[in-house]
Amino acid sequence: MNSSPIEAYLTARLGAAIGKAGYELPAGTAVEVEVPREESHGDWATAVALSLAKSARRPPREVAAAIVAALDVEPGVLDKVELAGPGFINFRLSPAWLRETIRHILNDPDSYGATDSGAGERILVEYVSANPTGPLNIVSARAASFGDALVRILNAAGYVADGEFYVNDAGNQAELFGASVRTRFLEGRGRPAPPIPEEGYAGAYVAEVASALDLVQAERWLQLGEPEQRAAFGRAAIDVMVERQRAQLEQFGVRMSRWYRESELHRAGAVERALGRLRERGHVYEKDGAVWFRSSQ
Repeated sequence: MNSSPIEAYLTARLGAAIGKAGYELPAGTAVEVEVPREESHGDWATAVALSLAKSARRPPREVAAAIVAALDVEPGVLDKVELAGPGFINFRLSPAWLRETIRHILNDPDSYGATDSGAGERILVEYVSANPTGPLNIVSARAASFGDALVRILNAAGYVADGEFYVNDAGNQAELFGASVRTRFLEGRGRPAPPIPEEGYAGAYVAEVASALDLVQAERWLQLGEPEQRAAFGRAAIDVMVERQRAQLEQFGVRMSRWYRESELHRAGAVERALGRLRERGHVYEKDGAVWFRSSQ
């Protein structure tokens, strides 16, 4: 019996008891059991007698009593069945059933409670996705806990769910990070260095990232033009940060199915294609040197 959810078990037994007591559920009505809000009302409860009373032309409590009298439950499952209020039926599970359920969970913890209700539908859950220009923080931990739990729950419910960390490694913030790391790299080598940009990154971790760069490659980047230098240092620094974030999340118990980079979207032309589709449909317009989305429409 323990291989089936207790809710489904009680529902089935109640359905059989209703028929045995000589009642018939009205069309469109189903037997429902639920966990009561108040613990004093039992472990599970049903108000099915109230639904039957009108068609049966009997007081709900009388209907409930007839159902309880006809109820056939295996020994050791229920400790007590109680009539309450105008016609509620409350169930209390037996300690023996609870102990057996705990043993069953411990024997098969990975599959207990799993269902196939998701029917293999694929779901991608993108979470954490902290900027790769700074360390993870307590907000990242909260997102990681919630997102990873959601992925696990979906997979246990029969979906094929994957977790994704979206790495924002393109645009102005990546260049500013590169410029900041370049400054700390030069300072660490005792060489003249430009100041960190006003909107750059000045945390102590930036020097740590700079010290982790490959010296030979970094010297080559310093021979490039200004934009190329920022881009090269930015890419390398983000690689360092992403690996740190990956290691920290794994230590936290979170394992992403994939790490997807914003730069991949740009390289594949996906961003321009998406903008093109929006332009074709009149969903964007240009103003003040920027492209705006017509969200009001």
